[in-house]
Amino acid sequence: MMHSIRKRRPFRPTDENRTKEEDEYILDEEEQEKLIETLKKENQSSNYHFITILRVLLILSSILQIISLFNNPLLTIFPTTILDTTPEIPLPIPFTLLNMFLHFNLALVTFPTELRSLNIFSEAALHSFPYQLTYAVAAVPPTLSMFLRKSWQSTAWWGVTILVVFTVQTVTYSINKGNESISELESMRYVSRGA
Repeated sequence: MMHSIRKRRPFRPTDENRTKEEDEYILDEEEQEKLIETLKKENQSSNYHFITILRVLLILSSILQIISLFNNPLLTIFPTTILDTTPEIPLPIPFTLLNMFLHFNLALVTFPTELRSLNIFSEAALHSFPYQLTYAVAAVPPTLSMFLRKSWQSTAWWGVTILVVFTVQTVTYSINKGNESISELESMRYVSRGA
């Protein structure tokens, strides 16, 4: 009778020197619930930190875009040595406004509840564009700068928006992947009789 009752053992971290018996350890319902809750809390905490970092990045980048309406910040910090009379691309203000629109589009991803609570825009207007379209539009100014052989400062400045889009996409993908993993883990719960 004693052989049919399995001894309950606490969780041990993974180790390379595990025995076969330790590999076959089965968590009971209570242990599964504790593990899932711990992972959920860790995931929520990391998501909060990632979203906060994205929001700060987006706000700082937007402020730089507003400043760049008047002049390119990189050209101010690193003056060009090229004897080009116009170190900037043609139509810098419309391209800056375009970049600001792309930043607003990214804000729809990182500030969804805040923008919806303002009730300024209709629900239909609060859908962000796909990343492929955002990349394509963001690539126009730096491509034009390279095509016109403008200074590296100009090309680098216009490429900042692409980096911001890439960062938002990567972090958003990572957050979604973490949430999906937690959901999959919850669906994998099993009933362990006698555990």
